[in-house]
Amino acid sequence: MEFRAHVDKLVGASNWSKWKRQVELLLRHHDVHELVSGDRVCPVLAEDATPEVTVLYEKSRKSFMKDDSLAQLVLVGSMDDANVELTATCDSAKSIWEKLLSVYEQSSGQRLDRLMEQFFRSEKDGDDDVVTHIAKLQKNFSELNDELKRVAKTTLPELLLMSRIMSTLPLEFFEFKSVWESIPIEERSVNKLTERLRLIEMRLPSKPDSTALVATKKKAAKKVERKCYVCRKPGHIAKDCWKKDKKQKTSGDAFVCIVEGVTEKEQWIADSGASAHMTSYRKYFLDFKEFPSPKPVYVGNNNAIMAYGQGTVNVDMKVNGKWVSNHLSEVWYVPDVSRNLFSVSQTLAKGFVFRAEGNECSFTRDGHVRLRGIRTVNGLYALKMRVVCPEVPAEVCFASADQSLQLWHERLCHQNKPYVKEFLGQRGIEVCESKVSCEGCLYGKHQRGRFHERPSRPIVTGALIHADVCGPMQERSIGGSRYFVCFKDDFSRFRRVFFMESKSEVPNCLKVFLSEAKTAGHTIKEFLSDGGGEFKNSQVCGMLQSCGINIRYSMPYTPEQNGAAERENRTIVEAARSILHHKGLPLKLWAEAVNTAVYVLNRTGPTREKEKTPIELWSASSFNVHYLKVFGTKCFVHVPKQRRQKLDPKSVAGFFVGYCGEKDGYRVWLKKQNKIILSRDVIFENEASYSVMAQNGKSCSVVNEPSVGHGSEIELIKSSDVPYSDVCQEIGEASCDAIDSKESSDEQERNLRDRSMLKKPARYDNCVLLAEHAEPDTYKEAIASKESSEWLAAMKEEMDSFEANNTWELVNLPQDRKAIGSRWVYKIKKNADGTVQRFKARLVAKGYSQKVGVDFNETFSPVVRWDTIRTVLSVAAYKKLKLVQFDVKTAFLYGDLQEDIYMHQPQGFEDGTGQVCKLLKSIYGLKQAPRVWNERFKSFAMKCGLKQSNSDPCLFLNDEKSIYLIVYVDDGIIASVDEQAVKQFLEKLKSEFSVVIGVANYFLGMQIECLEDGDIFVHQEGYCRKILKHFEMSECNSVSTPVEKGTITTDHSEFLPATVPYREAIGSLMFLAIVSRPDISYAVGVLSQVLDKPQQVHWSMIKRIMRYLKGTEKCGILFKCNEDNTLQCFTDSDYAGDPLSRRSTSGMIFMSYGGAVSWRSQRQSCIALSTTEAEFIAASQAAKEAIWLGNLLSELRCVSTIPVLQIDNQSAIRLVKNPEFHSRT
Repeated sequence: MEFRAHVDKLVGASNWSKWKRQVELLLRHHDVHELVSGDRVCPVLAEDATPEVTVLYEKSRKSFMKDDSLAQLVLVGSMDDANVELTATCDSAKSIWEKLLSVYEQSSGQRLDRLMEQFFRSEKDGDDDVVTHIAKLQKNFSELNDELKRVAKTTLPELLLMSRIMSTLPLEFFEFKSVWESIPIEERSVNKLTERLRLIEMRLPSKPDSTALVATKKKAAKKVERKCYVCRKPGHIAKDCWKKDKKQKTSGDAFVCIVEGVTEKEQWIADSGASAHMTSYRKYFLDFKEFPSPKPVYVGNNNAIMAYGQGTVNVDMKVNGKWVSNHLSEVWYVPDVSRNLFSVSQTLAKGFVFRAEGNECSFTRDGHVRLRGIRTVNGLYALKMRVVCPEVPAEVCFASADQSLQLWHERLCHQNKPYVKEFLGQRGIEVCESKVSCEGCLYGKHQRGRFHERPSRPIVTGALIHADVCGPMQERSIGGSRYFVCFKDDFSRFRRVFFMESKSEVPNCLKVFLSEAKTAGHTIKEFLSDGGGEFKNSQVCGMLQSCGINIRYSMPYTPEQNGAAERENRTIVEAARSILHHKGLPLKLWAEAVNTAVYVLNRTGPTREKEKTPIELWSASSFNVHYLKVFGTKCFVHVPKQRRQKLDPKSVAGFFVGYCGEKDGYRVWLKKQNKIILSRDVIFENEASYSVMAQNGKSCSVVNEPSVGHGSEIELIKSSDVPYSDVCQEIGEASCDAIDSKESSDEQERNLRDRSMLKKPARYDNCVLLAEHAEPDTYKEAIASKESSEWLAAMKEEMDSFEANNTWELVNLPQDRKAIGSRWVYKIKKNADGTVQRFKARLVAKGYSQKVGVDFNETFSPVVRWDTIRTVLSVAAYKKLKLVQFDVKTAFLYGDLQEDIYMHQPQGFEDGTGQVCKLLKSIYGLKQAPRVWNERFKSFAMKCGLKQSNSDPCLFLNDEKSIYLIVYVDDGIIASVDEQAVKQFLEKLKSEFSVVIGVANYFLGMQIECLEDGDIFVHQEGYCRKILKHFEMSECNSVSTPVEKGTITTDHSEFLPATVPYREAIGSLMFLAIVSRPDISYAVGVLSQVLDKPQQVHWSMIKRIMRYLKGTEKCGILFKCNEDNTLQCFTDSDYAGDPLSRRSTSGMIFMSYGGAVSWRSQRQSCIALSTTEAEFIAASQAAKEAIWLGNLLSELRCVSTIPVLQIDNQSAIRLVKNPEFHSRT
């Protein structure tokens, strides 16, 4: 008999389970299921088979191929085109089946967890009858049992299914539960339970009809014309009035408002025609606002029903099996609507997307489903949503009307009481006076008091000094300053400024100012400043008190009390800003502009004594106003004959940027040399307006008669931030190297570049991108940020670690010792995918103030090499070792100190005693902290039976238990085949230190994937994406190579401006090239050689590397478990690749177990005279690396053959084997 079966086509994950069941049945019907399950495999012919066996083999093979073709036909014939194309490369039914399983089937553990959660958390849907509900549970139960049978060779009993059915029944079946429990267990069955529940459900009263969303037909056909005697409004009667409860009286003169709590679940219907959400239940509203007059709502039969107000309704929405709290706003109260209506149009207007497919509908926003609904038998969509009625006490009592002014004041929204009394009097309402203070007005209307003028002002110079700090500026000055502090005398209005790199320099500046005031003959009596930490500290207070000066601080958040200093800083900054931008000068000259503004204001500003300037009142000196020049004017400085040769120019062009004394000279900025010089012999050009930065170094012709200053000498200034004094002070020892001479050299000059442009030491290289999230720099920024609670919790956790480790003890500071400072460092830890893991605060000591031989001796501490990490991972793949990662929390706190070190108490955690912390153990920031931690961990590892590797001091081994341990400061990885040994070691580690242990998947920026077949894949996909996003290259087009064919050279294109992040890009790419991407090592290495003066062509090459990363961001290194252990080495070299230095570049790479473990691309330290010599040098460097790798593999118990150097130059090979003709090479 012919058999025909219909199988739905596989379209994706949506019908995978159903399709899989149907196809398995069809395969079993054709007796070919064993081919896809793997129980039947293709026969194999032995090499020594007889002819008879060969005949049987051919017959068996043909039968297998025929059945396999039938199985493939069944599978392919029941799939859509997309899945057919997906399996096009599969050549057998088993491979097709496995391909589909890998795409649509979860792993055993994941699928089992999902099925268990689905079975044990499922609930009865309100729209399902009991038969449908039980069928869903039976399906989940069957799938769960199949998975358990496949994974654990066990199944769940049917009693569990019956128990789950009973636990999910609604309240209507409560009585049946006791009946069912009385039945003996052996007589219970799912079929019997289903039948009984179906009969009980049939006897239950039917649910209200929901065919039409129209008003219920009642006797109130003329409802709109009737009037409620409770609220006096038409459209409803008294029994339906929502104000009815408020009118019910109780004993006495009090009213009682009763709102009953409702727990019944009411359905909400999605209605595309409703203009607003509607409900007939007044009790649902959390808040309610009555309409001025009822609004008509027209329903399907053209009748109008009335809406009387709107408000907010709290609801729970069921999404993915969980109830989520939410609320509906602007819900209309319509007493005559038959069902709760959910307006689709109102929801779409708020950015949601409505989809209705088959028997389900959904509302989504931002790609996430926020609400679902199920189609009922009447074609309506009932939403999975229930109302949460507001919790209101059973009785809310209101006192009788007290005609007091305070009561009416509250009723009229706290308007002022005199107006309230007047308003009520006009309407014939008499109120009694109320002298009660209104607490609500104190909270809502409290204003600050007026600031009255001081009754008396100082009448002598020095009686009152105002002080304030201004900054930080957006750019450092030429001298490296970011702040300035201003001291202003109240009587004379004389001001004095000092420039600072940080606010901590205020005490030193105050000391100088007090000395100058004393020299000028002024006695300072009172000092006024704000309450900032730069003024309110022991140094400043002690200094002022020792001089007998009264200290006064303004109140917190009250800058008006120090208004003179605040206004003075504003005046100075506005003047400096104006003169800078008027001439188009760079912002790094802001200190010169501030100094010039102060100099001019002191000599021209108003005072309390007419016709006298501040400098005249302060120092009794006069001033000639004709001495002033326009800031930024182009000028020419005379070059002394001692500083020039016969034919050299006699002057050098610059720009006037300030004064030195009265008539002792001028300060001139030499733009090309970027330095400040002093000179008395200066010729000024026309002082008319022009822009300095627009000149591009070209000279301007002299228009007017130049003015010549006096003097004959040029002096080079060490820093541009030297404050002016009223007489030209000695700047310090500085040679007159502004102009070169025959005897002087360029190296003798001090080129005063901006400190931000100075090349930082290698330990400060940008090898990792900055965090995208804002991380505060100081304690004040942290507590003022929106994540202040997280940062405070992180700091508290750090302090708890100090207390648990007994890191310090509070003592009085010895007289012969000086305490170092500390600061908080904040970091946002992220996962491999870039999501925030935790907020971390670290207290760091200011170790830069430590002294050698007093606070520390040795500082060196090793870290593991990346070559070692990759080699251990390759061995782990080959030996199929288990990898475990750990992170020692607050690692540096475990180091024991040998020296006595004292530190100030941490900011934000001072106890007010003035004591200091005597460190008993190391903390972060100390110069010896890494070393003492490394020594501590090394001693612990050796106690646990590990020995230190000779190849890498941060690799520890245990040959007996095959444990490999690599440590990078406080992060480490353990690799071992003995899980029990690893577990024992980790227990010891946890007992010794506070550690976080997990699976090794993200280590020091390297992503590690342990594949199912034992291979290990390392890559930096997340870091690549972060680089591309940071440099705005996420949407670029990819290229196939990191660099174009040919040598990277330097052309004559223009140099890059300082704003281009060239160094940052090189640092970011360098980290990638060092860790997991040898393919970009050469390109990044060559481009890093022009960090001092990069050109536009180099920036274009960096962009090409990033475009290459765009197409290869998922690439990495794969270590295979089935590769041989031969160590392979390849070397190469170009010849004179650098056209300027004529030096060659060596390249080498070592392969172990299928992946690269070590590589280099480095410019050779000497100049090779031939290609043979260049290749020979590269081979020499590779040989040293090969010896080291060989020793490392031997320690890891991986016996390898002697590595062979692969060199592509025959002459170099001959030279290695037989060093002849050495004179030619």
